[in-house]
Amino acid sequence: MVKKKKALIEWTLLAREDLKDVLEFYKNKSPQGYKLVKDAILEAIMEASKSPEIFKADNLKKNNDGTVRVFTVYHTRVAYQITKEGIEVLRLRHTSREPQEY
Repeated sequence: MVKKKKALIEWTLLAREDLKDVLEFYKNKSPQGYKLVKDAILEAIMEASKSPEIFKADNLKKNNDGTVRVFTVYHTRVAYQITKEGIEVLRLRHTSREPQEY
């Protein structure tokens, strides 16, 4: 039986800070909601690492060659890039905030 290599998930410093901010917002709003949102975001990221092209290409990424993908969980927009080793989480942003190209 051939073992499939586990896809690597890396986080940019910006994405780590964004995740902290998003979770802090939900923690202050609802301790139960905080865990629900945290688990949902991390589960979706795990799914993206298993099937990187499952989510749509990010239309806010300038000159996107199709490797930068995006999904939304509980009003949080998560952008990641497909790499040779797996995925790299680039940023998280609440959907009520003004969209920004990057």
